[in-house]
Amino acid sequence: MTAALVILALCPAAAPHAQPAWVVEVGLTADQLKSRTDELARRGLRPVRVCGYNSVESNRYVAVWAKMGGEWRMDYGLRRKDFVSRADDLTGRGFRMVSLSGYDLVGSERFADVWVKDKGPAREWDAGLSTDGLAKALAGMRQRGVRPVRVSSYFAGVNAYALLGEKGGGAWELKWGMTPGQLQSALDDLGDRGYRPVSISALASGTGARYTAVWHEKKGPAWQVKYGQDRDSFVATARAMAAGGYRPVCVAGYNTLDGDRYASIWERD
Repeated sequence: MTAALVILALCPAAAPHAQPAWVVEVGLTADQLKSRTDELARRGLRPVRVCGYNSVESNRYVAVWAKMGGEWRMDYGLRRKDFVSRADDLTGRGFRMVSLSGYDLVGSERFADVWVKDKGPAREWDAGLSTDGLAKALAGMRQRGVRPVRVSSYFAGVNAYALLGEKGGGAWELKWGMTPGQLQSALDDLGDRGYRPVSISALASGTGARYTAVWHEKKGPAWQVKYGQDRDSFVATARAMAAGGYRPVCVAGYNTLDGDRYASIWERD
């Protein structure tokens, strides 16, 4: 079993032994995800993103924890029926979903999520969407004044998508099925037009991948996107980003014929 990767970033003005501002780990088993979440919670960090993915007929997880307060819930490995019941229960108790990941276990659909008890715009979700279903869901969101804030692409018998949307907000774009070249062109074009990436996901396609991403039109600090990275490249990126004062906005894992790969969005803190 490959050991989980740990990347720590200290607050810019922190003393050497201060608590980290955020932690990101990749390649976690379910047991490792639970133990690390429990350990980090005792140190004042809570999960803000979790992504499940299939890795050679077993599931692995990518997670980001941040030094933030508030009541939260996280779960993973959920079948659709259990996820729907959980969503209904937590929504009724004043929680809002902040992270949603669909993934597969040998072709069987699974979900991982993070919820926070706070006030904010109403959120809605959908999952198991085909490509046509995704297009229809996005058209409906535009009509209702809802913008996507998270997207997850995965294989569950067929290519599928999970969406997390939020009421209100400004202009947005969501593109799917992009080759690496098309993703880079979209990043360049939309970046020039004032859009910033907020969510990224990938599906294996031969030895490469097809990417899905969400952009919001809004101002903010400098950002960078990395994709198609193996473990070593991701380690180097995370260390460089931490040294440069960036934090992870979204990190997604996916498996290719050449092994596990990672795509990530970083924003200057």
